[in-house]
Amino acid sequence: DGQELFVTGGQVRKYVLHHYEHPAHGSNGWDLATEASPESVKLIILQGKRSGILPEDVSVKETSNKFHNLEIVFGTNTYPLSTFPFVNFQNAPRMYLQSMKQNFTANALYYSPKEKKIFDFHGGLADLKRQIARPIGNYKKKLSENPLYPLILVRTHAMMNHSGVESIEDELKNEISNFEIPRNTDPKLIRDEFIRGLKSSLNKQKYVQILSDLGLLRQVFHGLKTQPHAKISDAKITASIIAQILEPNVPNFNGVHEQLLQLGYPITEANSITFLLRLPYYSDSNAQDFNHDRIRSSISPTTIKQFIRINNLKNGNWIKSQLSTNNIKQEPTVPQSNEPTQNNSFLNMLNNYFEHIFCINL
Repeated sequence: DGQELFVTGGQVRKYVLHHYEHPAHGSNGWDLATEASPESVKLIILQGKRSGILPEDVSVKETSNKFHNLEIVFGTNTYPLSTFPFVNFQNAPRMYLQSMKQNFTANALYYSPKEKKIFDFHGGLADLKRQIARPIGNYKKKLSENPLYPLILVRTHAMMNHSGVESIEDELKNEISNFEIPRNTDPKLIRDEFIRGLKSSLNKQKYVQILSDLGLLRQVFHGLKTQPHAKISDAKITASIIAQILEPNVPNFNGVHEQLLQLGYPITEANSITFLLRLPYYSDSNAQDFNHDRIRSSISPTTIKQFIRINNLKNGNWIKSQLSTNNIKQEPTVPQSNEPTQNNSFLNMLNNYFEHIFCINL
């Protein structure tokens, strides 16, 4: 309809990192931006449905999200969409005004399929080449506005960098080291941000060490002892990693469990972490407890065996024999996905589209 659509956020960041031959963590979805107004977007979607270009299940809804004001819902997929502001656009490009809302330069890149180039207002391309997370604007103000900002910065850094705290700029490093997350911050938000960092970091060991070096790990696990130098594998099961971080609390298992609940961890996850911490202490004398705790957790036999191998548990053979008995809950089967087929999926359509035309001018 004469309006241009841009790709921004994680997909562009990942593509640029690959261009520089740097490893990059995959993005969870497509963040989009447009010069069209919200009213125009809604009208375009409506016209597309009426003309049969778009199926009936496509819809647009407004959000109060800081980084995007609309969401396109297409079947089971949701696509964040930001519209460029019209305020003072005579004095500054509207795309630039939108980019100022981002936290970091690496996330403020806009790819134009029409012009086949990337727009960069804040040196994000250079920062990606150096693999650093550099804030946009006054980071001291950002710290005062968002108590999770230090955790977000470390997560962004760890998504594109294997190195430790030494690669973070000194001034920013010193500012974060003196920052205390307010005690009235929702503990579940802290937990969720930490888990995002674990899942997206290229090197989980370095991610945990950076948090420890900046004084953030003790705040993430307030009230618990932590071991930042434990053997942390790249296992996808976060409970296994957390159990290794919290190993200094052994044998205070009940205390760990209760504190995890207070820190916003779901009960099944708290059960899983505590169960893994208990593993070295199970034997014939408490085999019934092992079976009971195993069922209450969500830990699979595969993860248990991996934990035994990483930590070289002396009772590993005994645990494996218990896993082979019939009274242990079997590993759950993976449910079939309800994702649309390739022909009907907007996500696959976008992926196929950009696979053919995605190029970059640097």
